[in-house]
Amino acid sequence: MLTYTLREPVGVVGQIIPWNFPLLMAAWKLGVALACGNTVVLKPAEQTPLSALRLGELLEEAGIPAGRRQHRDRLRRDRRAPRSPRTPTSTRSRSRARPRSARIIMRAAAGNLKRVSLELGGKSPNIVFADADLDAAAAGAAAAIFFNHGQCCCAGSRLFIESKAYDKIMPKLIDYSEKIKLGPGMDLSTEMGPLVSSEQYERVTGFLDSGKKRRRQGRVGRRPSEEPGERVLRRSRPSSPT
Repeated sequence: MLTYTLREPVGVVGQIIPWNFPLLMAAWKLGVALACGNTVVLKPAEQTPLSALRLGELLEEAGIPAGRRQHRDRLRRDRRAPRSPRTPTSTRSRSRARPRSARIIMRAAAGNLKRVSLELGGKSPNIVFADADLDAAAAGAAAAIFFNHGQCCCAGSRLFIESKAYDKIMPKLIDYSEKIKLGPGMDLSTEMGPLVSSEQYERVTGFLDSGKKRRRQGRVGRRPSEEPGERVLRRSRPSSPT
Protein backbone atom coordinates (compact mmCIF):
# COMPACT_ATOMS: atom_id res chain seq x y z
CA MET A 1 0.00 0.00 0.00
CA LEU A 2 1.29 3.42 -0.96
CA THR A 3 -0.02 6.53 0.83
CA TYR A 4 1.08 10.07 0.06
CA THR A 5 -0.12 13.66 0.34
CA LEU A 6 -0.52 15.80 -2.76
CA ARG A 7 -0.48 19.52 -2.15
CA GLU A 8 -2.24 21.48 -4.87
CA PRO A 9 -4.05 24.84 -5.23
CA VAL A 10 -7.64 24.96 -3.99
CA GLY A 11 -8.69 27.14 -6.96
CA VAL A 12 -10.50 30.46 -6.49
CA VAL A 13 -10.11 32.17 -3.11
CA GLY A 14 -12.57 34.90 -2.13
CA GLN A 15 -10.99 37.47 0.18
CA ILE A 16 -12.62 40.35 2.09
CA ILE A 17 -10.38 42.93 3.75
CA PRO A 18 -11.12 45.71 6.27
CA TRP A 19 -10.52 49.43 6.08
CA ASN A 20 -8.16 49.94 9.02
CA PHE A 21 -5.02 48.55 7.28
CA PRO A 22 -6.23 48.21 3.69
CA LEU A 23 -2.93 47.87 1.82
CA LEU A 24 -1.28 45.67 4.45
CA MET A 25 -4.25 43.29 4.67
CA ALA A 26 -4.50 43.04 0.89
CA ALA A 27 -0.80 42.17 0.62
CA TRP A 28 -1.05 39.57 3.37
CA LYS A 29 -3.99 37.80 1.78
CA LEU A 30 -3.05 38.10 -1.87
CA GLY A 31 0.58 37.06 -1.39
CA VAL A 32 -0.11 33.75 0.33
CA ALA A 33 -2.95 32.67 -1.96
CA LEU A 34 -1.16 33.60 -5.18
CA ALA A 35 2.12 32.03 -4.08
CA CYS A 36 0.29 28.74 -3.58
CA GLY A 37 -1.04 28.83 -7.14
CA ASN A 38 -4.60 29.99 -6.47
CA THR A 39 -6.62 32.71 -8.14
CA VAL A 40 -8.13 35.44 -5.97
CA VAL A 41 -11.26 37.57 -5.95
CA LEU A 42 -10.47 40.42 -3.55
CA LYS A 43 -13.16 42.64 -2.06
CA PRO A 44 -11.72 45.77 -0.37
CA ALA A 45 -13.70 47.77 2.16
CA GLU A 46 -16.03 50.31 0.60
CA GLN A 47 -14.38 53.03 2.73
CA THR A 48 -10.87 52.36 1.38
CA PRO A 49 -10.93 50.85 -2.13
CA LEU A 50 -8.19 52.92 -3.81
CA SER A 51 -5.10 51.29 -2.29
CA ALA A 52 -6.29 47.81 -3.32
CA LEU A 53 -7.07 49.01 -6.84
CA ARG A 54 -3.62 50.57 -7.11
CA LEU A 55 -2.08 47.34 -5.82
CA GLY A 56 -3.90 45.49 -8.61
CA GLU A 57 -2.36 47.81 -11.17
CA LEU A 58 1.10 47.20 -9.74
CA LEU A 59 0.56 43.43 -9.79
CA GLU A 60 -0.35 43.64 -13.46
CA GLU A 61 2.75 45.73 -14.18
CA ALA A 62 4.83 43.12 -12.34
CA GLY A 63 3.58 40.46 -14.74
CA ILE A 64 0.93 38.63 -12.72
CA PRO A 65 -1.84 37.73 -15.19
CA ALA A 66 -5.01 39.76 -14.73
CA GLY A 67 -7.04 36.56 -14.47
CA ARG A 68 -5.14 35.52 -11.34
CA ARG A 69 -6.76 38.24 -9.26
CA GLN A 70 -9.89 40.33 -9.50
CA HIS A 71 -11.23 43.19 -7.42
CA ARG A 72 -14.76 43.80 -6.26
CA ASP A 73 -15.68 47.11 -4.71
CA ARG A 74 -19.40 46.78 -4.13
CA LEU A 75 -20.74 46.13 -0.65
CA ARG A 76 -23.46 43.81 -1.95
CA ARG A 77 -20.79 41.37 -3.18
CA ASP A 78 -19.57 40.77 0.39
CA ARG A 79 -21.57 37.56 0.74
CA ARG A 80 -21.46 36.27 -2.81
CA ALA A 81 -18.13 34.39 -2.70
CA PRO A 82 -19.09 31.95 0.09
CA ARG A 83 -22.27 30.98 -1.77
CA SER A 84 -20.65 30.42 -5.16
CA PRO A 85 -19.78 26.77 -5.91
CA ARG A 86 -16.85 28.11 -7.97
CA THR A 87 -15.19 29.61 -4.87
CA PRO A 88 -13.85 26.76 -2.69
CA THR A 89 -12.27 29.00 -0.06
CA SER A 90 -13.30 32.30 1.52
CA THR A 91 -11.35 34.44 3.99
CA ARG A 92 -12.35 37.54 5.90
CA SER A 93 -10.54 40.04 8.12
CA ARG A 94 -12.79 42.35 10.06
CA SER A 95 -13.26 43.73 13.55
CA ARG A 96 -15.62 42.18 16.06
CA ALA A 97 -17.63 45.35 15.58
CA ARG A 98 -19.29 43.53 12.67
CA PRO A 99 -19.93 39.96 13.90
CA ARG A 100 -23.23 39.86 12.00
CA SER A 101 -21.48 39.87 8.62
CA ALA A 102 -19.15 37.08 9.74
CA ARG A 103 -22.12 34.95 10.81
CA ILE A 104 -23.81 35.50 7.46
CA ILE A 105 -20.64 34.45 5.63
CA MET A 106 -20.25 31.36 7.82
CA ARG A 107 -23.84 30.28 7.18
CA ALA A 108 -23.45 30.88 3.44
CA ALA A 109 -20.20 28.90 3.36
CA ALA A 110 -21.80 26.01 5.24
CA GLY A 111 -24.31 25.57 2.41
CA ASN A 112 -21.51 24.64 0.01
CA LEU A 113 -19.03 23.21 2.59
CA LYS A 114 -16.50 25.97 1.98
CA ARG A 115 -13.31 26.38 3.93
CA VAL A 116 -13.59 29.70 5.77
CA SER A 117 -11.02 31.69 7.73
CA LEU A 118 -12.43 34.51 9.89
CA GLU A 119 -10.22 37.00 11.72
CA LEU A 120 -12.59 38.79 14.10
CA GLY A 121 -10.42 40.81 16.45
CA GLY A 122 -10.88 40.70 20.21
CA LYS A 123 -10.84 42.49 23.55
CA SER A 124 -7.13 42.49 24.30
CA PRO A 125 -6.19 43.27 27.93
CA ASN A 126 -3.04 44.88 29.27
CA ILE A 127 -2.12 43.86 32.83
CA VAL A 128 0.07 46.06 35.04
CA PHE A 129 1.38 45.00 38.45
CA ALA A 130 2.84 47.37 41.03
CA ASP A 131 6.40 46.08 40.55
CA ALA A 132 6.43 46.99 36.85
CA ASP A 133 8.29 49.90 35.27
CA LEU A 134 5.25 52.19 35.43
CA ASP A 135 6.62 54.75 32.96
CA ALA A 136 7.13 52.02 30.36
CA ALA A 137 3.83 50.38 31.25
CA ALA A 138 1.92 53.64 30.83
CA ALA A 139 3.55 54.35 27.47
CA GLY A 140 2.88 50.80 26.30
CA ALA A 141 -0.74 50.76 27.45
CA ALA A 142 -1.43 54.14 25.86
CA ALA A 143 0.19 53.17 22.57
CA ALA A 144 -1.77 49.90 22.57
CA ILE A 145 -5.13 51.67 22.59
CA PHE A 146 -4.34 54.89 20.69
CA PHE A 147 -2.34 53.26 17.85
CA ASN A 148 -4.01 53.89 14.47
CA HIS A 149 -6.58 56.04 16.31
CA GLY A 150 -7.75 52.96 18.18
CA GLN A 151 -8.92 51.41 14.90
CA CYS A 152 -7.02 48.16 15.37
CA CYS A 153 -8.39 44.64 15.84
CA CYS A 154 -5.72 43.89 18.47
CA ALA A 155 -5.94 47.23 20.31
CA GLY A 156 -5.33 47.10 24.06
CA SER A 157 -8.93 48.00 24.81
CA ARG A 158 -8.89 46.77 28.41
CA LEU A 159 -6.46 47.68 31.17
CA PHE A 160 -6.14 45.76 34.46
CA ILE A 161 -4.01 47.56 37.10
CA GLU A 162 -2.99 46.27 40.50
CA SER A 163 -4.59 48.49 43.14
CA LYS A 164 -1.25 49.64 44.60
CA ALA A 165 -0.19 50.98 41.19
CA TYR A 166 -3.53 52.46 40.13
CA ASP A 167 -3.05 55.98 41.52
CA LYS A 168 0.50 56.11 40.16
CA ILE A 169 -0.17 55.02 36.58
CA MET A 170 -3.49 56.76 35.88
CA PRO A 171 -2.01 60.31 35.91
CA LYS A 172 0.62 59.11 33.43
CA LEU A 173 -2.04 57.74 31.10
CA ILE A 174 -4.08 60.93 31.33
CA ASP A 175 -1.01 63.06 30.66
CA TYR A 176 -0.13 60.92 27.64
CA SER A 177 -3.62 61.23 26.16
CA GLU A 178 -3.82 64.99 26.69
CA LYS A 179 -0.57 65.54 24.78
CA ILE A 180 -1.67 63.69 21.63
CA LYS A 181 -1.75 66.15 18.75
CA LEU A 182 -5.02 66.04 16.83
CA GLY A 183 -5.21 67.25 13.25
CA PRO A 184 -5.80 66.40 9.58
CA GLY A 185 -4.72 62.94 8.54
CA MET A 186 -2.48 64.24 5.73
CA ASP A 187 -0.51 66.51 8.09
CA LEU A 188 2.74 64.71 8.97
CA SER A 189 2.82 66.36 12.39
CA THR A 190 -0.61 64.94 13.29
CA GLU A 191 -0.50 62.14 15.85
CA MET A 192 -4.22 61.33 15.73
CA GLY A 193 -6.37 62.17 12.75
CA PRO A 194 -10.08 61.63 12.14
CA LEU A 195 -11.84 58.28 12.29
CA VAL A 196 -12.49 56.57 8.98
CA SER A 197 -16.17 57.51 8.66
CA SER A 198 -19.06 59.28 10.32
CA GLU A 199 -20.54 55.86 11.07
CA GLN A 200 -17.44 54.88 13.05
CA TYR A 201 -17.41 58.25 14.80
CA GLU A 202 -20.99 57.78 15.95
CA ARG A 203 -20.15 54.28 17.15
CA VAL A 204 -17.19 55.44 19.24
CA THR A 205 -19.03 58.40 20.77
CA GLY A 206 -21.92 56.05 21.49
CA PHE A 207 -19.59 53.98 23.67
CA LEU A 208 -18.70 57.15 25.61
CA ASP A 209 -22.37 57.91 26.21
CA SER A 210 -22.96 54.29 27.26
CA GLY A 211 -20.02 54.48 29.67
CA LYS A 212 -21.37 57.62 31.32
CA LYS A 213 -24.76 55.95 31.77
CA ARG A 214 -23.22 52.81 33.27
CA ARG A 215 -21.16 54.93 35.64
CA ARG A 216 -24.30 56.63 36.94
CA GLN A 217 -25.66 53.17 37.61
CA GLY A 218 -22.52 52.33 39.59
CA ARG A 219 -21.30 49.71 37.12
CA VAL A 220 -18.05 51.37 36.05
CA GLY A 221 -15.56 53.75 37.59
CA ARG A 222 -15.30 51.81 40.86
CA ARG A 223 -12.08 50.52 42.36
CA PRO A 224 -11.95 46.77 43.15
CA SER A 225 -11.99 45.84 46.81
CA GLU A 226 -9.03 43.77 47.94
CA GLU A 227 -6.80 43.11 50.90
CA PRO A 228 -3.48 45.00 51.18
CA GLY A 229 -0.82 43.36 49.05
CA GLU A 230 -3.26 41.06 47.30
CA ARG A 231 -3.10 41.03 43.51
CA VAL A 232 -6.70 41.08 42.38
CA LEU A 233 -7.42 41.92 38.76
CA ARG A 234 -10.52 43.80 37.81
CA ARG A 235 -12.76 41.64 35.67
CA SER A 236 -15.23 43.21 33.31
CA ARG A 237 -17.68 41.88 30.76
CA PRO A 238 -18.44 44.22 27.86
CA SER A 239 -22.14 44.79 27.25
CA SER A 240 -21.62 44.03 23.55
CA PRO A 241 -18.73 42.88 21.33
CA THR A 242 -16.46 45.70 20.10
